[in-house]
Amino acid sequence: NDDHGGNDDYSGLWGGENQLEQLLATDEWADELREWNTQCDGTGMSITTEADGNTLVFTWHLPDDDFYGSLDGDTCAIMADSFLNSLAQADFLDLFEQGYDISLDAVRCRFVKYDGTELCSEEIN
Repeated sequence: NDDHGGNDDYSGLWGGENQLEQLLATDEWADELREWNTQCDGTGMSITTEADGNTLVFTWHLPDDDFYGSLDGDTCAIMADSFLNSLAQADFLDLFEQGYDISLDAVRCRFVKYDGTELCSEEIN
């Protein structure tokens, strides 16, 4: 704990089954998500995150334009695999647990069209 009531040890910050969900509602995670979105500036896509139990779900939202409107599930599955492989190579699951003291069951990557239609969903664990 610091003088402002903060706590760098996330294990004491929350307990129970909703640890991931509670983390995703923090300002710190909002900053993290802003960084993810900054990395896709220029693509027209945006990323949101949510908890599905103890699985961290990255949802890539495709814009309403001709290029992204023509993408199919197979193409998005290749993009999802690439994203998840980069996370796996960076030991994201271990780094996430070290940084937030929350052990994830999996990380899922979804691609959805502007109208909410899911094109693909892939995960690593």
